Amino acid sequence: MDELPDPGETFRAHHDELVLAIQRRLEVDRAMAEDAVSLAFLQYAAGKARREHNVGGWLFTTARREALRLLRQDFHLESLDSEHDVPIDVLDETAEAHEALHGLARLTDNQRQALGLFVGGHSYVEICELTGKTYTWVNRHIAEARAVLRRKR
Repeated sequence: MDELPDPGETFRAHHDELVLAIQRRLEVDRAMAEDAVSLAFLQYAAGKARREHNVGGWLFTTARREALRLLRQDFHLESLDSEHDVPIDVLDETAEAHEALHGLARLTDNQRQALGLFVGGHSYVEICELTGKTYTWVNRHIAEARAVLRRKR
């Protein structure tokens, strides 16, 4: 198996971008984002990433998971002091909702309309009838919307 790129070089190449991405995506402070990114780099340096992974994508996903774990820990510690117990799953759902909203905000109006109708259960032909657009237009805007949403950043 080929070796992964040097952890030091990878750290220098991705650190600042990852910290900013985690801050924006999860709406956490810089210290929390840096902790999460550092934990991801430790896992990377320990050889947990496989060669076939996109290093930047693997680091972002791992840092995101670490940030959520850290948020859960903070939330749990805070809830020990409170009288009200809130389910930990609420934090995951909130983070996923924020990510979905950020993704939708990156779509054009046409992409959002076409994808919204499709996700709502309409076929391409029904979307054509509802919007007065051609099948090619519907197909193109749904495909573009999916591509935008696949790009995590």
